Amino acid sequence: MRPLIQLGSRFFVRRLLSLRNGVFLLLVVAVLLAGVVGLESTRRSLQDLVAGRATETGEPWVSAAEELWPGSAHLNVWEAVSSRMLMSEAGLGGPLYPLRTVAPLLAFVLLLAAFVSSYDTVSRDLETRRLDALLTLPVKRHAIGLSRAIGEALALTVTLAAAFVIAMWAATGLIDLEWTGTQLARAAAFLAVLGAYVFLFVLIGTWISLCARSSKRALWAAAIVFVAVLVSHTVGESLMAIDASALPALPEVPTEVTTYLRTSAFRVRADTAEPPEVVQEYVAALDGYLIDLSETLRTRYRHERWWNLVSMPALLLEVASRLLQDQYADVLDVFYSSARPERRSASLAASVGQSAWEIAWLVLLCCGAFALNVRSLTRLEV
Repeated sequence: MRPLIQLGSRFFVRRLLSLRNGVFLLLVVAVLLAGVVGLESTRRSLQDLVAGRATETGEPWVSAAEELWPGSAHLNVWEAVSSRMLMSEAGLGGPLYPLRTVAPLLAFVLLLAAFVSSYDTVSRDLETRRLDALLTLPVKRHAIGLSRAIGEALALTVTLAAAFVIAMWAATGLIDLEWTGTQLARAAAFLAVLGAYVFLFVLIGTWISLCARSSKRALWAAAIVFVAVLVSHTVGESLMAIDASALPALPEVPTEVTTYLRTSAFRVRADTAEPPEVVQEYVAALDGYLIDLSETLRTRYRHERWWNLVSMPALLLEVASRLLQDQYADVLDVFYSSARPERRSASLAASVGQSAWEIAWLVLLCCGAFALNVRSLTRLEV
């Protein structure tokens, strides 16, 4: 164990101080800051748009579920929660929303960064005969390759965390971004999951390097795996797209309701008179629609979660959907109406519990890839 730690620390420092890692740091900082600035700009534009729509036309702003995206239930839940955070006057989420904005991009950027860091881990040393010298060290053979994989993964994870700190520090000066301790805890939990995600693909890249024994062949193999992951995730999302005809119909807004909202709902009233019966009936119909929609999406969402066993980007986004928000104990609650007021309080523990088996599956895959590398490195011939 001690030689593994010593070698891993050496590879960690070497990677952390490398030029390639510096470029990666700047790239992630730029992506996060772009998300922060884009968030503020979009939020102000949408708030102005909604305020103008409410004041001038009196049209009701029903909910985030009023219009569904042409995609899977996961995509619709993601967009609905993001819309609620974006449209909030108080700026819900703090640093969670910028992370949420770039999470789909990070799912592939980190995968690519892991492969770039590890595809020639063993093959390069075989080609330069450096591995012969390393094997003369008084350590077990598998400790050499695994210490490098661990060092590379830790360096990328620390760089990612540093990029987040730098971006959030800069954001406080740009848009006066505020956060709470709970939000920072959620961000830290998500960064830990990103670390495991990176570690998995570093181990896969190391195994590819072991099997290929040539940096050129390993690069092609890693590129094929990356493209396969990208294509399969895109195709899977398309195949799981919701058929609009299978969804409950949104109740039409009666003319009386529109008139009432235009004349009363968006103005301060001195009296406390109840709205007309037609308005109450519409609200009840809307509540029924949202309940039916919630149950439909909940069923679809549950059936879609099997895909997280196959697609690692989908697994990461599943965890991100739950961790990178602090309004719902279950993100599907975003589609609940006022007729379903019984909701559990949002908490980090509830969010982790909701994605527990995805996190457990990610850890299990890391253990499997680790064991595969140990076996392959032990049998490696030079």
